[in-house]
Amino acid sequence: MKIVGIDFTSRPSKSKPLTCLNCEFDNTVLKAGELIEWPSFNEFDAFLCSTESWVAGIDFPFGQPRKFIENIGWPKKWRQYVEHVGSMDRREFRANLDEYKDPRPRRFGVTPIQPFLRSFVASTAA
Repeated sequence: MKIVGIDFTSRPSKSKPLTCLNCEFDNTVLKAGELIEWPSFNEFDAFLCSTESWVAGIDFPFGQPRKFIENIGWPKKWRQYVEHVGSMDRREFRANLDEYKDPRPRRFGVTPIQPFLRSFVASTAA
């Protein structure tokens, strides 16, 4: 039996393709086979239209982490969450994400205190 595992992304590209691992299951052992990358939905559509029999496990990006939903104040119930996010266009959704992260210190790179510390160290070293 052919079994495929698909890692899905909402905007496939050459740098972030949909990935598919073809496997064979012989009622005892699952053997991993070829790893395929689909840089667009065209290849995925072709796979779906194939006449070959298969069973798939697909990792879809259905939502956001619970902590993010709680912090940003979006509805916690699935139906209300989907309605809320579905009412936004891509620009509005992106603006919400940018607004959420702007006041937060970055975990990597420069944090808000680092420029102050650099100038303080420079002034005391002079």
